[in-house]
Parts: sequence; C-alpha cells; structure tokens
Amino acid sequence: MRIGVIIDNELNHDIRVVQELQVLREAGHQLFVLCFGFGPKDKHQAIEGIHIERIYLKQSVKNILFFVLNRLPIYEWMWTRRIRHFVKKNDIEALHVHDLYMSRAAYQGVKTLKKRIPFVLDLHENYPTAVKLYNWTKGGLRGFIAAPSQWKHKEKKYLGYADKIITLSEDFKADLLAQYPQLQAGNFIVYPNVPDIKKFNSYTDKEGMKIDLPAPVLLYFGAIAERRGIFVLLRVFKAMISKGHQATLLLVGPVDKADREMFDKMTNDVTVQKHIRYIPWIDISSLPALFAQSHIALAPFLKNPQHESGIANKIFQYMYGKLPIVASDCKPQKDLIDKVQCGVTYHTEEAFFEVLTGLIKDTETCRKLGENGYHALINEYNIEKMKSRLLSVYESLSTGC
Repeated sequence: MRIGVIIDNELNHDIRVVQELQVLREAGHQLFVLCFGFGPKDKHQAIEGIHIERIYLKQSVKNILFFVLNRLPIYEWMWTRRIRHFVKKNDIEALHVHDLYMSRAAYQGVKTLKKRIPFVLDLHENYPTAVKLYNWTKGGLRGFIAAPSQWKHKEKKYLGYADKIITLSEDFKADLLAQYPQLQAGNFIVYPNVPDIKKFNSYTDKEGMKIDLPAPVLLYFGAIAERRGIFVLLRVFKAMISKGHQATLLLVGPVDKADREMFDKMTNDVTVQKHIRYIPWIDISSLPALFAQSHIALAPFLKNPQHESGIANKIFQYMYGKLPIVASDCKPQKDLIDKVQCGVTYHTEEAFFEVLTGLIKDTETCRKLGENGYHALINEYNIEKMKSRLLSVYESLSTGC
C-alpha cells in the first residue's frame, strides 16, 4: 500500500514516527512523508527506503501560525493545500496523520480529489488537555489568541474524520469511547511508545558519555518543564540534601523556554548547586552509556489527563537501562510499574521524598526492580512484540474491514 504520512514537525527527531515508518517499510508498504524542514536544507537526513517531502519554513513562522490557528486558520489552510497536492502527486492510497490538530487539514485535503482515501489518526497525546498546560497558551492575551479551550469543542469532529484512531494506551482509548459513544471501538488501535530493542543494542558509545559523578546518581532524561514535574523533583531533592542524604541529580534534556528562569533559580540554589549536573542534550546513541552510570530513574510527571493518556518514552528507555523507576502515579505508568514490579510510584511530594530516600539506601531492591523492568521490556514491551498492532491497521484498510 502507498501510505502518505503527515507530521507537522521535523521527521528525524520524532522517535515514535520514525519507528512506525520502519515497521511499515519492513512489511512492504511504500512510504511517503510530508513534514517540515527547519533550518538549512543540507542538514536534514534521508531515511533509507522512504520518500520525504519537506516544507521548508522558519520554525518561528510555524510557531506563530500555529499560535493563531484558532483565530486565523492560515496554518490549517496551508496544510490542506499541501496535503491535497502531496496525495495527488504520489498517488497515495491511505494517509497516516499525526496529532489531533492535523485531522481536519487531512480530511479537507483529500475531500476534493473525488477518490476514497482512508486515513489513520495517530494521537500522540491528549491534545485538548495538553495545550492548556503549555505556557505559551497561558496569560490573558496569549490565552485569548491561542484559545486552547476550543480544542475540546473540536475534538469530537476531528476524531470523526478518521477511519482508524491510534492511541498510546487502553485508558486513553476507553476515555475517548466514553466521551464519544458514536465512535466505534473496533476502529481504535492501542500502540504504546515501545522501543526498538535492536536499535538500542546497536549503540556502541561506551566512553563518549563517561561522566564522573558521586553516587548514587538520580537520573531525569527528557524535556524539562514544569508540566513534567521538574520543579516538584527539585523541591524534593533540595529537601533530601538539606536532611543530609547524599546523592547526585543528573538532568538531561532541553529546558522549556517559559520555565528557564525558574529552572536556573532552583538549580543554582546554594543548597543543591554542587549536587546537580545539567546536560542540555545528548545523542540518543549515548543513552545506554548514560544509564550505566546512573542508579535510579525519575519520571515525576504532574498528574493530569494529558499524562494519563499514555506511557512516556522515558519509562521504556529506563527499563532498557535496568534502572529502578520512581514515578508519579499517573495511571498508565503506575499500572505498568505495578504490573512488572520495575519501580515505585508516589502520590504526594512527601511520598516522593520517602521513596527516594529509601531506595538510595537499598541497592538490592534497586537491582531487582531494574532487572524486572528489563526482562518485561525484552519479553513484551518492544516493537517486535507490538508491531502486529500497527500492521493490522493497514491490513484492515486494504481489505475494507
């Protein structure tokens, strides 16, 4: 099948999308991608066996157009036109569209072609909830222009455009079916952010990320933002150090611009400054080497409908690293952690403190939890075990079922 993939971002940086493309390509599908290309054209990498068409645009321009989308839908109009041309030029037989807000553009893009082209809507998150949490939508003027509450009103219609809907978890699927009973349960597919074990095993960077930090090392890996619980983590870590517990907090990932000032203030606090190491970015190939030098992995997401829509990449990545996980009790990640016994979840900051201070003294429990997570990942939570779910989507489309 000739599948057109639509993503309003740079392709190569989206782990989930790239892995899905690889699964579909290995199954024999022809893949065509329409995405953005930010920056110089010569910096964008090709992906073997996949045709990539990029819309070259300054990211600042894209951000502005997206920011005003609910007031002036130029962004949606642009994508509608580009999708129509893309589908026609490449003789696309099915579309795979990423993120709720791209649904209408995809639907309108093929509507005038007088050709039946089914499309799959891949929901990376609970967008109507997530958009309210982003700092760029907060404040009187920004909130008025971005109008984030409109996405909840649009959700029913945008979901209804799709022939198939992919969610990150059973919980998110059940939530959408409860809200919108007109949707058919049989049209949903659950496909979590599981990793490609073979790819992780191929990473050979053992020394490039060699760092010398006092043990135990508490690792947070991923985007750093208030909504991801980073300030909760920093408060708990300060309390630990203040009470004489010895540990190093290793933070790896980009800081949200809106949260930078508070992040700098908290990490430069004299109580914790010498106990924190911050690395803005690492190549993904260095991740196993980073895990080998860490002792406990952290996922302190704030509990809300957005973070309860699926299990974050980092949970599975931590499992690969054989690290015990300390996480907030967002339901999907709590269910997984409890099921495979790969960590401990908490509900309050006080409980977070107790869990951390207990685990840093109990190396044997940490070892067992880490081993449990790794074995569960190898045996169940990986692409090889889950890819049949994704492939079944296109099998059903090709047969008309």
